Amino acid sequence: MNIKNTKKIMTITILFVLVVAGVYLFALHRVKTEINNTIILLEETENEREKNAIFDSTKNKISEVKKYIERLDTLFINHSSVVDFIQQLEELGNYSGADIVIESLDEKNAKGLAFSLEVTGTFSEVKHTIALLENMPYNILFTQTQITHSLCTESKNKWKGNISAILLSFTE
Repeated sequence: MNIKNTKKIMTITILFVLVVAGVYLFALHRVKTEINNTIILLEETENEREKNAIFDSTKNKISEVKKYIERLDTLFINHSSVVDFIQQLEELGNYSGADIVIESLDEKNAKGLAFSLEVTGTFSEVKHTIALLENMPYNILFTQTQITHSLCTESKNKWKGNISAILLSFTE
């Protein structure tokens, strides 16, 4: 009876060990599967973070480039902004104190927007106006500049500047 009990106990113990080993292997397999799934999710999350970082960086670069494009747009004159350019030319007289008359404007010039100005004032006002015109943020080619002293008797200190130029930064 001892041997039968021992065999039963041994059989039950072996079955118990097999069941525990099976449960252990099943649990180990589930843990490994969960770890692998977690690793995959972490990698996907990291990839999404990198994509978002690249996307955010690209958005920032686009907004920076837009600022530069807007700034560059102010350096060129087109048909719709000719009136603004004319106003800028007339405002030069406010800064220098000279009187400015726009004598001609030709948008059909092959090189750009051709224009002629007559500037009247003291010599320093006329010279200052020409300097302001040279320093405008546009590409201006001066084709003719002439400064003459007025010989009329009413004002001995009147000078007249005739300026012909082409705005090369004129786009169509």
